[in-house]
Parts: sequence; C-alpha cells; structure tokens
Amino acid sequence: RPNAKRHSVHTGHGDSVYALKVSTLLDWPGLLSSGGDGHLVRWSLEDGNTNGEVIAKLGGSVYALCPLADGSGILAGCNQSGIFHLKPGMHKPVYLPMTAVFHDLAEAPDGQVYAATDKGELLNIDPSRMEVMTRTKVTSMSLRTLAVHPHEPLLATGSSDKMIRVYSILNARSEEH
Repeated sequence: RPNAKRHSVHTGHGDSVYALKVSTLLDWPGLLSSGGDGHLVRWSLEDGNTNGEVIAKLGGSVYALCPLADGSGILAGCNQSGIFHLKPGMHKPVYLPMTAVFHDLAEAPDGQVYAATDKGELLNIDPSRMEVMTRTKVTSMSLRTLAVHPHEPLLATGSSDKMIRVYSILNARSEEH
C-alpha cells in the first residue's frame, strides 16, 4: 500500500478529468485541471479551499496542459479544435487552429513546446508566435505522452504502437526502445 495520505478532494468538473499540472505561475498558482467539459480550472493547494476557479471554457475536451516557464501563460491542447494560449489579464486566448487531438504538451528548457497528436505527429511550437515550427511524422498511430529531460536536449514520446522513441531535440535523431 502506498505511503500517501489524502490532502483534499476537488470536485466540480462536468466530465472526465484528462490533464493535471502543478502551476507556479504568479497569476494562476496551484493545481490546474482540464477535461471533457472543456473547462480549465485552477485549484488552490495551500488554503484547504476545494472550490476551483474556472480560468477558461474552451471548445471541446481539453486533453493537454502546459504552464509556460517564462510566466506568459498556459497552453491547452483540445480535441479537434487546436491549441489555445491563455495569457494572464487577457480575456480571449490566442488560438492555433488545427484538426488534431492533442494528447500531450511539453516545454523544453529552451522554451520550445512540443505537442503529441492523434495523427502520430510530433509538433514543435513556438509559443510566443503560436506557430508550428516543425512537424515530424513519428508513427501511423497516436502519440500519447511526452517527456522532456530537464537538463539534456532529449525528448521522449510514447505511442499507441507500444514504442518509446527518444529524440535529440538539437538534431531530431531518434532512438527506439
């Protein structure tokens, strides 16, 4: 049995919860969640308050979240509607329309963001311009998850074809495991 003691229970989403991220952003500190109801919610972990603050209502299910290390906001990857960049103080997010399901988003130490799609593509996105910089076809099946090494220029992808691929994000070299 794990050595874990429940801290709190947060309820309020109207559908499945698909993404959780801890945010250290000054405007949105705490736990961020998103799900099938299209809501992006911030939850406080400090004061015992279990009432969430809805930051945004986005179109469709929100499968992926990525708080940006530079404090410029949060990227949210949606089901068949694209990626949204929510910025503190702005009521309308910046939008990158795309017809893909975004299963995961991950930020590299250099500030570049990578997206895993249902089409088996790995996208490199410049969050400041909300542009796709590169698009790499990794597999014919869905990319499900991403992991970026915090100190080395390495990115790993996990996919529905049961493969883990590790890329040097300096030269896009792949090693399959």
